[in-house]
Amino acid sequence: MDERDKSKSSKSKDEVSQRRADRYGGKAGLQYDRDVRKFVDEGGVEQAATDARAAVDGPEGPSLHEAEMEGKERAQPSLSDRARQAWHRLGRAARAAIHELRR
Repeated sequence: MDERDKSKSSKSKDEVSQRRADRYGGKAGLQYDRDVRKFVDEGGVEQAATDARAAVDGPEGPSLHEAEMEGKERAQPSLSDRARQAWHRLGRAARAAIHELRR
């Protein structure tokens, strides 16, 4: 394989990787990361924290707290919770298989 073939092969793999990233939201993720970095660099965090504290301590505080609790009730379990559940299911299945083998 000569240098041109290597370059062509490498480029096509990069293009495929880029298309996959675009298809699965990679481009959106990169844009989000850039926007967050810009927000932090421009000092937006302090102002947002001040605004949030004022809202929570103000008259809309109770409704914000209620909305937070409602969101938490609907939230999907965290990755660690799902992993723990899967681990327990696997353990139950393994114990059942061992019990069956001992019969």
